[in-house]
Amino acid sequence: MNITIDQQGSSKVAIIESSDIIINNVQDALDLMASVNYTDDAHKILINKSNLNEDFFELKTKLAGDILQKFHIL
Repeated sequence: MNITIDQQGSSKVAIIESSDIIINNVQDALDLMASVNYTDDAHKILINKSNLNEDFFELKTKLAGDILQKFHIL
């Protein structure tokens, strides 16, 4: 996984590049959020659709809602 930080003014975005699935569950998302926040002081993440588990796009799994709710809190 490669993380690049794009900064425009005081706004930092962590751009995630990988050929693997990075987020399989809520804990993976929390770990990624905490990592980019702590190491790079970035509060925004840009991740490719292919880096998300397919369950993210199945609303009945509630994975997307659970992850986005956690992201909003951080």
